[in-house]
Amino acid sequence: AADREIAIGGWAICDEARHCFTFPRGTVVPPGRHAEVFTGTGRGGGLTFYMGSRSAVWNNGGDVATLRDERGRIVARYAW
Repeated sequence: AADREIAIGGWAICDEARHCFTFPRGTVVPPGRHAEVFTGTGRGGGLTFYMGSRSAVWNNGGDVATLRDERGRIVARYAW
């Protein structure tokens, strides 16, 4: 969680196979908070989002999540 507000509307989080979720325009993460993105379907709200995928996206044996800003620049990467 950051110590300042971060506007992430238009940013995308993707796995190595390019399964992506793009945050809706106007999405802002307040200081000390975080956004959650789930693979499947559900009722989002606030900072909870769903990719709407009917199949697995993230590989349990290892994958890389890359967060890119609206210009495609890498903001963060997480590998496991």
